[in-house]
Amino acid sequence: MKDTLEFIASHMVPSDPARTVDDIMEELFGILKSQFNPTYERFLAAVDEFESVNQRFINEADVLDQQ
Repeated sequence: MKDTLEFIASHMVPSDPARTVDDIMEELFGILKSQFNPTYERFLAAVDEFESVNQRFINEADVLDQQ
């Protein structure tokens, strides 16, 4: 996401010369970033939990196969 925002900023030309690209980017994407990061962290936690449960099932299946 950071690369995308940097790309957008590098091509942006403010119509108001008193405003900087950084000001506009913060106004446009500040809320998005503040909501994206926690959502992304929750997604990664869910993936980790899925992998953990999946690995447990694989281990249990291996034990059953060995019996």
